[in-house]
Amino acid sequence: MFEFSDIITFDDLNNLYYKNSYACYYNTKGDKMSVSHIVVPEKISTSIKSNLNSRLNDKVEDYDAEASEKSIIYEFNKELLIQHDTIMNFLYPDTEVGAQPNPNFEINNSDEIPKSDKINFVIHVFIHDETEQEILIFTKHNKSEILKKIFWLNNQEDFKAMDKDKLYVFRDKITCVYHGNYFIFDQNEFHELFKYWEHMEMIRDKVINHLEDNRIVKNISDYKDTYKKHYNMKSIIKIDTENVQDFIKENKNTIHEICSSLDISVDFDKEQYQFSIRNEKGITILNRILSHRSGFNLRNEFITFPTYKAHGSL
Repeated sequence: MFEFSDIITFDDLNNLYYKNSYACYYNTKGDKMSVSHIVVPEKISTSIKSNLNSRLNDKVEDYDAEASEKSIIYEFNKELLIQHDTIMNFLYPDTEVGAQPNPNFEINNSDEIPKSDKINFVIHVFIHDETEQEILIFTKHNKSEILKKIFWLNNQEDFKAMDKDKLYVFRDKITCVYHGNYFIFDQNEFHELFKYWEHMEMIRDKVINHLEDNRIVKNISDYKDTYKKHYNMKSIIKIDTENVQDFIKENKNTIHEICSSLDISVDFDKEQYQFSIRNEKGITILNRILSHRSGFNLRNEFITFPTYKAHGSL
């Protein structure tokens, strides 16, 4: 763990100046992103820098989808972000950072600000005056705030007649910062901004199908609907389908001892390398056993996250 000021110092912040911004929005299907060049008011860019300054002393931890502590900044590996190459290709074409623009990344070279309720997020570009390095600051666009804010500012009878196409409320709340990696200030907004959960659902379905097709879970059909509930998402996506069967075989004795000696709602047949779930609680427990955190779960005592509840020593 370290402080965010190890990434961006107070001196760096004093040398940052605002360059420009890009308004980004998805199409209706959510499979294509469009972008338009914009310049935000100086009041907004100054406020963004001020908000960045307020987080410099916060602690930085590795990203964990199960964590959401507001006072912690989470570092997210850029290689894991699906849209990273697309964004870099657009911002830095024909360079070592980027390549030719992705054909699925539409560029609307418009001088006009896009319609307010289209925008999903804005990328603000700040440049270091001395090093000339660019820092990207992402602010999520909250569509529900637009008319509400304008309503309170302009509570007049002619409010309904205002032209929505010409309205935009810029936000200064930082969702994440890109500087070598992504540093997340707000986990929930980050997930929404990059449609994280839609992608996680695809991974979840792949894992469920693998467990079913390979008969790793004998009675998975009885719990398929529960498996797909959101609260199981964060644990099941950590199961590596390419290695899970080898893991079970290599640790069959330890797994059998865990399932037979502890009350965890999961049974294990070490001859068939097959699990049976006794009730819904067993789903999350089994996900933990099979996930990347298994190395922790199978040492000394079996622990389930994120509550760190110990189920007894082995």
